Amino acid sequence: MTEFRRGDYITVQEAAHILQITEQSVHQLMSRGHIRNWREHNRFPRPLRADVEAWAAPDTRLTVAEVAERLGVSEQAVRNYIKKGYLVGAQRGRRGEFRFTEDALKRFIPPATGKRTRQQPIRRMDGKR
Repeated sequence: MTEFRRGDYITVQEAAHILQITEQSVHQLMSRGHIRNWREHNRFPRPLRADVEAWAAPDTRLTVAEVAERLGVSEQAVRNYIKKGYLVGAQRGRRGEFRFTEDALKRFIPPATGKRTRQQPIRRMDGKR
C-alpha cells in the first residue's frame, strides 16, 4: 500500500474550491469512499489531493444529459436513480447540477424493470375453473 505524507492532503475547504462544490458534498464524497482522507487524532478529515484532482478532471465527469443518453433513459429517470441510490453523483455549484465519473456508470445497476402482469388463474385438469 502506498504511504502518503502530510503534504499530500489538503483541507476540505480547498477541495471544495478545486471541485467547485460545497464542503458538505466533499464530506459525502469522502464518506462514500470516492476521495480518500486522513484524520489525525480525531480532528477534521483531510482529503487526498491526488483524489480531489482526479475527481476534478473535466474529461472524467459526465452531466445528467450525457448519462441519460448513454443509459438510454430520460434525464428525469437519471435523477430518480440518484434519489433512490442506484447512481452516485456529486453536486456542483449553486444550481446543484450533478456530475458523474465513468466509474460510477460502471458500478450502476439498473433497477428491475418490466410491467407487472396479473397472475393467470389456475386451471384444473378437467378444464373447469
